[in-house]
Amino acid sequence: MKCVNGSGVGSLRGFPARCGGVRCIVRTALGFLSAALAPALLVSAWYLYRQFMIFEPDDTYIWFSTRGFLLLYYDVALGFVLVLGVPLFFVLRYCGLIRWWSVLLSGFALAAIPMGIYTWPMKYPNLNATVNGVPTIVNGVPTLEGWIQFGQGVVVFGCYGLGGALAVWLVAPNKSNKAQPSAAGTH
Repeated sequence: MKCVNGSGVGSLRGFPARCGGVRCIVRTALGFLSAALAPALLVSAWYLYRQFMIFEPDDTYIWFSTRGFLLLYYDVALGFVLVLGVPLFFVLRYCGLIRWWSVLLSGFALAAIPMGIYTWPMKYPNLNATVNGVPTIVNGVPTLEGWIQFGQGVVVFGCYGLGGALAVWLVAPNKSNKAQPSAAGTH
């Protein structure tokens, strides 16, 4: 079986040559856990900010609700990472296509595409909707404002995926070994 770039079965291109066994597995697993944690922290920070705008700063409800929100969002993000991100990462690794741009683009797409499908505005033919008094859907047809809001939501979730992908790129052992000294010279 060959990939687009010609690498075959058993190819480990995309991982540094010196990264061996358990260390690579642990760093890759930590990268995936970080990929779920990064967007969860971003969203929870925004949520916490909004809570401080609504409630008094000394209200303990803020911290309990933010913790619950963080755990919920982490679970959802971890599901996305495990179901979509891990398989794609290993396909990219198998094909030798692990690059900073491919990881970031994949993270953006893996978050944005499901959000776009889930929130597609033309699912309900007789729907009328408004946001803050501005019509976004009239008789099942999105208005310009409706398309703008749809696009903004998709891009925001894509950016959360981008944040998760950045965490994978920074933590997992997927960078080349060119700048590191040789193994013989370090002992």
